[in-house]
Amino acid sequence: MFPLPDGMPLDPDVITGRFERRTEECPGVQRIRFHDQRHTHATLLLETGESLKYVAERLGDREDTVLETYGHVTARMRTGAVSRLAALLDPRPTAPKSSGRTAGRASPTPP
Repeated sequence: MFPLPDGMPLDPDVITGRFERRTEECPGVQRIRFHDQRHTHATLLLETGESLKYVAERLGDREDTVLETYGHVTARMRTGAVSRLAALLDPRPTAPKSSGRTAGRASPTPP
């Protein structure tokens, strides 16, 4: 994955050390171990609703491998599923969200 100029593999501990030093230069950024980046990437994609097929393609894995490895349900996934289900069951129509702007006119002043 990270070869030396002569094509030989670079020591994984060297890569990890460089990554950790770089992350220390980024205050306020959540620390994720170098080894965990792939797992975090897959989980975040699944949490945002990306398809299993897309995540598998992105990782270079088969769908069944992604499902077995990264297919756990997170709290964010549970919350999103409940919200989507509630929206389907709510009989009240939802009005489209407006930006509050009207083209060419000033927005009306609320009473």
